[in-house]
Amino acid sequence: MKLFITGDIHGKQSFQKLQPRFFPQGPSLSAEDMLIVAGDFGLPVLPGNPEGDYYLDDLASRKYTTLFIDGNHEHFDILAGLKTEYRYDGPVGLLRPNVLHLRRGYVYEIGGLSFFALGGARGMGNMAGYGFDCREIPSEREFQRGLDLLEERGWRVDCVLTHAAPARFMPRLYETFNACPVSKYLDGIYDRLEFTKWFCGHYHRDIDFSGAGVHFLSERILKLDTSVPLERGAKLRNCRAGLEEGRDWTVIEGLL
Repeated sequence: MKLFITGDIHGKQSFQKLQPRFFPQGPSLSAEDMLIVAGDFGLPVLPGNPEGDYYLDDLASRKYTTLFIDGNHEHFDILAGLKTEYRYDGPVGLLRPNVLHLRRGYVYEIGGLSFFALGGARGMGNMAGYGFDCREIPSEREFQRGLDLLEERGWRVDCVLTHAAPARFMPRLYETFNACPVSKYLDGIYDRLEFTKWFCGHYHRDIDFSGAGVHFLSERILKLDTSVPLERGAKLRNCRAGLEEGRDWTVIEGLL
């Protein structure tokens, strides 16, 4: 199988990066392959008509499966009302048969890799079509679930998938930034958890903290090679056409 991870979609606003012009591997993918979106999925575009959404229908027509965590720009009533099934060793919400919501605080087995998933973040600004919703921040129950399941696993997973990032990374992005509750929570997890790769969205930046194994995703579509052992410092291939390292994304060496 092939496994790809990208950043925010924002409904239709960044959907074009998934079209063949920018994601040329897409049309050749099979039902065994997967694309993961690190929050701010934002579909359906029109919450009043979720069954007739052009962009969601386009995505659902593809052979591969799309998995997503939620961000802060979401239609939370729709996500809360999705039918739940048990896949990848955890509960998922069915937006379409092959478009699935990964729930907060669970560990999923995807492509032979374990992923701790936690959506949500404090909004950094308003976006048309997505009003403020207190559910953008995980509940205490969701936070605790994450801690409990990581404790059960001995604080070891292969990958972490979040919308926000641990608070310690914020000074490298902003001169002044008050970390949101999710970032502070993730900072505590970062100190305890053994992981190989961490993927996040939210900040509209493409940055690799190579020594830390942390990847901020916006426009890039990274490929995880599931046929070889995953290494923390390993460079991941960008499959989003038209982007260049140094111009469109930054690599920062060292640990944090």
